[in-house]
Amino acid sequence: MLAATRVDAATPSPPALSADQLAAYAGVYTLMPGFVLTIDAADGRLRAQATGQSAFLLEAIGRDRFGAAAFGIELQFERGPDGAVRALELHQGGRVQRGSRG
Repeated sequence: MLAATRVDAATPSPPALSADQLAAYAGVYTLMPGFVLTIDAADGRLRAQATGQSAFLLEAIGRDRFGAAAFGIELQFERGPDGAVRALELHQGGRVQRGSRG
């Protein structure tokens, strides 16, 4: 038996982001001493790389939200009053780690 997931036609998919919009998320986010998450844009996609690990692609799942389902990761980016991205929260395995943009 195969499991199925219902797709609600009323739920719009996240819009494609321009190179400039993706670049706004790029930066180095310190999650804890000695452990950073580097975010960059490559080939029209957002990519993340944690200290000592290989880079992986992220999928847009909402406004300022990206995920990597294969790793059970969701990133929620935070913006400051000026609209610039200033931090992110890494959600994985029931834990949340916050990292400021350096």
